[in-house]
Amino acid sequence: MNHSPTYSQNLLIHDLSVEGITPTYLATRKYPVSNTDSLEEIFDFVKIYADNTLGRPIANLYVICHGTYMNTYVSERAVDPSGHERTVRSIACGGFRGGQSLKLGYDYLSIKNADVLNRVKGRVSRIIFYSCGVAGGNADDQEYKKDYNRRNKERKPIPVCDSYVDRPNYRLLAPTPGKQLIITLSREAGCPVIGPDAIQRYSEKTYDPLYKTFRKKEIDFGEWEGQLYMATPEGRVMPIWRAGNDYF
Repeated sequence: MNHSPTYSQNLLIHDLSVEGITPTYLATRKYPVSNTDSLEEIFDFVKIYADNTLGRPIANLYVICHGTYMNTYVSERAVDPSGHERTVRSIACGGFRGGQSLKLGYDYLSIKNADVLNRVKGRVSRIIFYSCGVAGGNADDQEYKKDYNRRNKERKPIPVCDSYVDRPNYRLLAPTPGKQLIITLSREAGCPVIGPDAIQRYSEKTYDPLYKTFRKKEIDFGEWEGQLYMATPEGRVMPIWRAGNDYF
């Protein structure tokens, strides 16, 4: 696989909770992060690497970590013919909602603690997150909007076999500003931040026919899932189009 054009000027952070062998084609220097590393330690390392090793800003800071996302759940209540109520099941409403936080070390990087990125301001030219839904947010989720808009709709019993289903708690939070996480990260880091708005799939195992088992291999994300976005420190967000193996 071809190296990134700025290979020798890049740094890769790999949170080891993302299984697989750390990619070798993104950056000369790889920084594996365990669940004992704090956000302060991680970004202090980035700062020191830029200042003392490169002596210049890092061209691309790649971050491989898990992005957190959330479904909103409500309970369906069944009323049987005798008048007794029971909970039938919990159902997901609003679909995928990314842009919540990023699992990095033993911390979660979110809008609440994004100021930790001030440590690398002026030392990184661009940050690229290989993380699920970092550029997501429920304000851009059409399914969520649809559910939200009918939250005040008059509740009517829905026949389910010989019982009825009601939704007494069918209430959702108002849509929040989409892309808020990626915008905040960019502002605090003082550089463009790039990431997807959807769950990402990647390959980290290969089948060994000789031993008839799977073994770990170098992580390969392939093409991006969903839409890729870039946020700027000024608060602008724009869609961009790049293949997964086109490493900026």
